[in-house]
Amino acid sequence: MVFDGAYHMGAWAGGVCTPSRHMIMSGRTLWHIPDKSRFGRNPNASNPRLVPPDLADFTMAAVFNRAGYDTMRTCKRGNSYEAANARFTVRHDASKRGDTDETGSAWHAERVLDYLDDRKRRRDTDPFLIYFGFSHPHDPRNGKPELLHKYGAVNHTDKSRPPTLNPKAPALPSNLGLIIFLAFYPNER
Repeated sequence: MVFDGAYHMGAWAGGVCTPSRHMIMSGRTLWHIPDKSRFGRNPNASNPRLVPPDLADFTMAAVFNRAGYDTMRTCKRGNSYEAANARFTVRHDASKRGDTDETGSAWHAERVLDYLDDRKRRRDTDPFLIYFGFSHPHDPRNGKPELLHKYGAVNHTDKSRPPTLNPKAPALPSNLGLIIFLAFYPNER
């Protein structure tokens, strides 16, 4: 199953990665998931009727494990639902944000391929669940050298000076400033 048209219901702060991963793992809404204080506070986190203390036992990996599936996860380390992540039987978490296959998100794809190759080698016929997440698009957003060359871009590292304008870059929409403003100040509408 592939989710290719998902929508996010929000977060308690600008970073939506943590609550979205919690919601995916638990199948619960924003107001019914455990707190992750780095990205805000769920005001319901301490209410056991809304956020059960044993919620991790009913998350994706735990449910699939009980159903006889082998479960595997590879994803960015951190800002995720650790109690749910711990339920996966095979786990390869790493923050891979570099600009090569080994230091970037392709690393996660290799873990999936290794897992599938191992299953094939062992002739494992159990049903399986793979949770495959990428480290990107989290900062820094480093491009691979061949793509940087193709689009005339650079991996920006000097915070005191913006990169030079690139004539190969696609045009930005004229309302980009408004879009960014509303993303950072949603209550100013």
